[in-house]
Amino acid sequence: MVWVVILDEQLNLLRPHDTISDRSCFVLCKTLAKRVVSGLCSTATDSCVTIVQPNWSDDSPKLTTFSNNVPTLYLAIDQLEEPSPLVQQKLNDLVLWTLTEVFRYWGPSATIQILLFTDGGASPFLHPAADDSVTSQLPRLPKVDQSNASLTVITLSNDQVSPDILRTYRQFLPRSSILSWKKYQSTNGGAPLTEDDLGPFSDYCVRTCLVSHGFDRNCEVSLRCGHLNSSVQLAPVLRIADNESSEPPTSLRLEIFGFLHTSDLSNPPVVSRHHVSNVSDDNRTPFLQLLMSALQETKTVAMCSIYAGETNSSAAGTCTKSTHADGRNDAANLLRHGFVHQVDPKVSILMLSVFPKDCIGLPWLGQFQHLAPVEDFAGVQLYDDREGSSPFPVLVPDRLSYGTLSDSNVGQNRAASAGGEPFRYVSWVSPTSLLSEVNKVLRLGRRLPEKSAIFFKELARLRSAALAYGCPELLVHVAHLTESAHATENPVGQAQSDAVRVHLDTMNRMLSEAAAQLDD
Repeated sequence: MVWVVILDEQLNLLRPHDTISDRSCFVLCKTLAKRVVSGLCSTATDSCVTIVQPNWSDDSPKLTTFSNNVPTLYLAIDQLEEPSPLVQQKLNDLVLWTLTEVFRYWGPSATIQILLFTDGGASPFLHPAADDSVTSQLPRLPKVDQSNASLTVITLSNDQVSPDILRTYRQFLPRSSILSWKKYQSTNGGAPLTEDDLGPFSDYCVRTCLVSHGFDRNCEVSLRCGHLNSSVQLAPVLRIADNESSEPPTSLRLEIFGFLHTSDLSNPPVVSRHHVSNVSDDNRTPFLQLLMSALQETKTVAMCSIYAGETNSSAAGTCTKSTHADGRNDAANLLRHGFVHQVDPKVSILMLSVFPKDCIGLPWLGQFQHLAPVEDFAGVQLYDDREGSSPFPVLVPDRLSYGTLSDSNVGQNRAASAGGEPFRYVSWVSPTSLLSEVNKVLRLGRRLPEKSAIFFKELARLRSAALAYGCPELLVHVAHLTESAHATENPVGQAQSDAVRVHLDTMNRMLSEAAAQLDD
């Protein structure tokens, strides 16, 4: 769960509060936000909080670091600027920008709750009815994936909020709610708001927010690697189901099936990231520390599969031999693939990054089921176990730095390669491979037309790699550098110049077709 705190920036928050006249509504909103943030961090320890700093004067909003450290969050709230009469506030734009940035960082499957603090008590002349024609004329938030986002408005008076907050509130329905002091007051004696009441009111807001997101329902997570296992917790909580209509599982199992060098994994697509930690200080096991040390020493990541439910092994955590390569290891309960890695080499924090739902392989690695121990591929040509290669082999048909991706069908099974051309895929074995291949193509391009045959062969391989990486701009730069090399050379004979021009036109046509194929 990611909690996002936003303070209303309207000018009426600068007025003194009705019952606490020595404090402005803006200052009281800050105080209430601090108490709510403190309650969330102490209760939902596996979640994190960020504070939105609008910076309306510079038109450059910022998010503070995602954290559950209360003093750090207090300092960020204290640094929020007061509303300015010279700057127009755009709440809709701010909320949209906030969702975009949080989803970009945590992935589209992250669960986000926006907490908007305001004074409430809007004038009835500025409070449009539900069927007000003005509401339909105002722009709505652009369509984004808000299925995992919700909005909670916390007010210091009643449910009547300003028109712009009301519009934003309606756009999040039915995942929006208003928590007002008046509603809390009606169930607690009806006394006017005092500064001492901010504590109980903040506790009420914290309880409501936690219950609405099912924090009373825990999801057990077991991390396993061979015969080693440990109960862990994920922050934010990993909430995925095996199909669209089913409920999220009550228990998950992360099964590590191998390790890859960080350079081999490159930059894969990730939909969500989760902090991996022990369940509690009383239940600390040496397994996570052992895993962290192994990843630090070898500069690797742990490839894993995510399953629903527990294994049929004993309670001691003993696991049978992995059958991951054959795809028979609880295939019916398989939810996702992902990898466990370090957040930063200098920080001892483990992170789980989850691949998209239908991701069963990566173009430059191949299928995940092909990443397996040596004995599963006896007799098959494998990469040499040299420095810089993966600590367990990647199944490939030859020793090229990469191969062609057959029909871009990463998901096909190994049996399909028995008849006809073998299954091949791009597989970079070191981070310098791409740069060396680009330099090779540029060297050959300067020696056209006599090196035209090998030039186009290497260019076709580089084009396959660029398609796999999804970077057509690389091909554009290669074409530009090749043409500029011939433009700066001394004039040659007319016949040779025409031949070079023909080869350059052929090169441009090949690369433009590759870029168009990627766009499709």
